[in-house]
Amino acid sequence: QMCIRDSTYIVDAYNYRIYPGDEFAKEAIRKSIKCGFGEEDNIYIKKVKQGLDEAFTEFQADFVLYNAGTDCMHGDPLGGMDLSDQVIIQRDELVFQKARERNIPIAMVLSGGYQQKNAPCIAESIQNLLHKFGSVSYTHLTLPTIYSVQISVVAVSLKKK
Repeated sequence: QMCIRDSTYIVDAYNYRIYPGDEFAKEAIRKSIKCGFGEEDNIYIKKVKQGLDEAFTEFQADFVLYNAGTDCMHGDPLGGMDLSDQVIIQRDELVFQKARERNIPIAMVLSGGYQQKNAPCIAESIQNLLHKFGSVSYTHLTLPTIYSVQISVVAVSLKKK
């Protein structure tokens, strides 16, 4: 029987001063991208790019589940990272680009974000993804629930080890 740890690789970018709050969650993360309060856009996106590159080198995924949180946006009362709308859109595009470069199917779910201004940013990001990558196809998959304060990229291998 395949162990979930062997078949699942979680990449998580988060404000390390507030998340994760428990050891069980922390142990599940295989690639931590630690950010802090007031993280600058250019530093954040550089960390995310490097973390994704390392993750895709370390793990051969069959599909990616992208948990696209927006509580890291400027003014959000939870995330405390103060990222701009533009870097959120850039981040989403980067995650899709990295998966598409490797011909890995990707599904995006939305999470986090506790301000009215998050919705227009999310809509703009989705429009950008459709413009850059074309239409979306749907597949039904059953996966464990993954919670994240900022973003999670969950790569899964379906091969038995």
